[in-house]
Amino acid sequence: MTSRPRWCHWHEGLAHAALPVQGGPPGYWMYACPACRDRHKLAPLGQPGVAEST
Repeated sequence: MTSRPRWCHWHEGLAHAALPVQGGPPGYWMYACPACRDRHKLAPLGQPGVAEST
């Protein structure tokens, strides 16, 4: 079974492994693919390394 593609907000294209990451306005989920998470040092929500917004 394959996951459905999601929109990567960083490279602005579809990706099968895009996960929600911190960013954007409250209540709005932004997704990033593995390459963009690595390139921009983003961590998926709920994973260590995600800075809490203050």
